[in-house]
Amino acid sequence: MIPTRPPTMVRSRSQLASAYAPHHPFTFEGGEGACITIPWGANRDAALKDITKRTIADQIQEYCEAWAVRARQGNGLRHTVALEQAVERSIISGDAVTVRYGDLVFQTPEAVGYVPFPLAFVCKRCELHRSCESLRTAINDFERFPAACPNGASGCANDWQQLDVVMAHWSGDLEPLTPAYRYWYSGQGGNPGVGEIRTITNCSSCSGSRFYLRRPPGSFAGWHFECVSCHTVRPVLQRDRRTLELLGPILQPGQAEQAFPAEINMEPISYRASAVHYIHGDRLLVFDEDRWLGLLAESRGQELGGFLATRYG
Repeated sequence: MIPTRPPTMVRSRSQLASAYAPHHPFTFEGGEGACITIPWGANRDAALKDITKRTIADQIQEYCEAWAVRARQGNGLRHTVALEQAVERSIISGDAVTVRYGDLVFQTPEAVGYVPFPLAFVCKRCELHRSCESLRTAINDFERFPAACPNGASGCANDWQQLDVVMAHWSGDLEPLTPAYRYWYSGQGGNPGVGEIRTITNCSSCSGSRFYLRRPPGSFAGWHFECVSCHTVRPVLQRDRRTLELLGPILQPGQAEQAFPAEINMEPISYRASAVHYIHGDRLLVFDEDRWLGLLAESRGQELGGFLATRYG
């Protein structure tokens, strides 16, 4: 849950268009306080001519179309790539990429909102993992953390470190680290084409609900969860929900874990050490009038050919 009026910060326009663009995770100076930026509706509308706005929309359309074509014509594909795996659903119309000019908002970057993210924590003394359901419940959730301590609430150090490592997917989705993980359930009969996403939250050995997060030195490959009660190890693993929704129905029963791991599985990434995603920018020529620019639209190819033949032979 995002507050209706989150705190804002003011940075230079170049910073707000890159390092602090909306949906970009960051940590404050000094490394304390992991947050994610969110759009701020109070920014002023950019003073752009309609022809400039249409040119920007056309470039976004071309970029998204090219990205979708590359994704659907990849090498060694074992299934049909859905458009939803390549671009946002909001710009899909039927089986085509359609960036609607009227859906875009052109703003002058002056401020951006931010909220704490991820809401996942580890005890600095015993490495117990805890998380909050949402920002709305964060205070109450945090007050209940000591009750889960293996040493009892009275013996809890109550010294929590916010994780700056997230589970990231190629689609752009980000989630906090959690011992719970998803899988595709195709029913008792194991019928392909039907099923649902289910989540395993408790320990598979003792049904315990509390886990340590062990973080040995080195790469994330060594990180793992450990059941507090029976010490059963669980790998740091999560599957992207939207990708699993798309690929789950085409998998054979029990195949979701092995068939397309590179497409379904998320990866742990520290956004203190590396960029989770990259902001794309572009340059364009600004025209004062739309006398001929409209002929460059994809739907007007014949008109453009006729104009060039008439004007230049």
